[in-house]
Amino acid sequence: MIAGQRRIVVRLIVMYGRLLGVLLTAAAFGQSLMPVAYLTEIRSTGPATVKRVGVGLRPFSEALSIDTQQPGPTMDDSRLEWANTQPINKLDRLRLTFWARKTAPQDGFNLRANVSLESIYRLPLLDTVFPVKTDIWTSYGFDVTADATFAPGDLRLIFKHGFGPQTYELGGH
Repeated sequence: MIAGQRRIVVRLIVMYGRLLGVLLTAAAFGQSLMPVAYLTEIRSTGPATVKRVGVGLRPFSEALSIDTQQPGPTMDDSRLEWANTQPINKLDRLRLTFWARKTAPQDGFNLRANVSLESIYRLPLLDTVFPVKTDIWTSYGFDVTADATFAPGDLRLIFKHGFGPQTYELGGH
């Protein structure tokens, strides 16, 4: 690691039987960079509904269920997003980890969704699909390096899912 560089971790976390949410933390300092009250500070736009659901015996016990009932012309028509609450420095290493599964329809086709780390001021740090086509929980992990300094509120973790109808769940540990 370069001197002065921090390692950052982004996670969907569930502990002690409750969903703690999507966290962006500086692992070296244990500093959360995402909202503490993630469920009230989640921003959901478009025709999708979002709710907490139990998932049984996993390393986590709850997840977010995202249900997009109608087809949209673009992936961006429905989205979930969280903004960072602490600054992120240029060259900070970011790690995004989460679990996902597609719960409907069970048609053998991949989920039509993607995940991104974006700022309105520059190109996304991450913008990718996470292919999943069954109701089996699948783990995803993405590493990126901050190409600039981001003030609180300037970097957003976004899940886009505007192509419906489909339902998927996000969880983690």
